[in-house]
Amino acid sequence: MSNALNRLRHLFEDDLFVRQGNSMQPTPKAQQVSRQVNTALAAIRECIGETEVFDPSVGRTFNIAGVESLDIFVLPKLIASFGELIDRIHINTFKGFDEENINRLKSGDIDLLIEHSVYRDDEIHLLPLTNVKLVCIASKHHPLAGQKLTLEQFKSLHHVVLQAADKHGLHMEQQLLEWGKGNNIVARTPHTYSMPIICAESNVVCVVPEILANMFKNQYDLVVLDIPVTLPSFQVSVLWHQSQDNDSGNRWLREKVIAAYKAL
Repeated sequence: MSNALNRLRHLFEDDLFVRQGNSMQPTPKAQQVSRQVNTALAAIRECIGETEVFDPSVGRTFNIAGVESLDIFVLPKLIASFGELIDRIHINTFKGFDEENINRLKSGDIDLLIEHSVYRDDEIHLLPLTNVKLVCIASKHHPLAGQKLTLEQFKSLHHVVLQAADKHGLHMEQQLLEWGKGNNIVARTPHTYSMPIICAESNVVCVVPEILANMFKNQYDLVVLDIPVTLPSFQVSVLWHQSQDNDSGNRWLREKVIAAYKAL
């Protein structure tokens, strides 16, 4: 193995793999080569008419990365759909839509990405899954619970806002800053499903996806309020690498994910 790696390092004039802690990680050059090899292999399989059909009963482990809500909304329905295959199909989930996971998608380490980012890349295929509506949640003991909020009332509320690296979670923060109400932001959190708990224990409000509000409103004695201002909605999509487009196992998983979102 070391001799083969040394030959490849000489060929590509790059270390290809470097040690980080207790593991070896690919260099950017290695990731680039991996993507090109995967694309070439996919083209060869298509050229020779490879017709291998995925048999779920044989078993396979899939890796899915993406939105935080993947685990709480989609994974339960996805697992339930496996039925008698539950001993054969295994799922690993990873959080985050970042350059690392994009590279892992391209290299084949990740099978699917589920995100609400509009990502443009000739190597990546994208299929919209659902549109997300935003609502405001508050404790049922909040002084304005049950009222139809006016814009001025909404501006005056104390907010906990979602801190998201891809900027989609920051619409409410941006809006408050534009109104000159930055001081009304009590806290920022990167965790969507901590927000209902925070609202339940205080007089702050949070803007969250409607599906999250409906899931937790009874459990935490929350009320759902319409937002008296139009905030940008966003779309959740599933992404996969072009080398996996005709892979029957990946296609089987995509169909399961699509069905899980339709059932929400």
